[in-house]
Amino acid sequence: MRRTFALLLLSTIGLGAAACDEESRVVEMRVDHYEEPCWGGNPGFCLRIIESSDPDVDAPDEIIGFEHEWGTVSDLSVLVTEMPDGSLEYDLLEIESQTEVTPDIRFQMPLGPEFVESVDTYGFELVSDKPVVCASAEVCEAVSQAMFESADFEVELGYPRTRGGSFVAYRVDVLE
Repeated sequence: MRRTFALLLLSTIGLGAAACDEESRVVEMRVDHYEEPCWGGNPGFCLRIIESSDPDVDAPDEIIGFEHEWGTVSDLSVLVTEMPDGSLEYDLLEIESQTEVTPDIRFQMPLGPEFVESVDTYGFELVSDKPVVCASAEVCEAVSQAMFESADFEVELGYPRTRGGSFVAYRVDVLE
């Protein structure tokens, strides 16, 4: 039923797109369990695409109709439309599957001071209200020092056993 609706929607959208000289195609993509920093504009986080059926479509800032959940890998069907100005618009057709990662998974994320809103002895907060608890006082001290020196750094993050929306920071390395 959902696939029939998606195909009906696709054909309807495709007809509308053809009338506006826009080109559309369906792309299957896998969105990673975490977002990565969006560099070069206002500090924030962008979707991290780890697989795409179209190699030219691998870095959407957003997918209309899709709300990313940190800690969940999502397989999606997405309608990609090339707009008259050459930009691409991404619309969710269907969430094919979602898989929550195990709580023991860790990942590295490069950050600059502009991605940290506040830091104290116990944790720090990333832009967009993403709290991080430090595994040790030394981790928070390293983040604070990098902020003081306006230095970029890489942080090793993980998810706590109880997902209350925060991360755990295990290690920080200042980048040169």
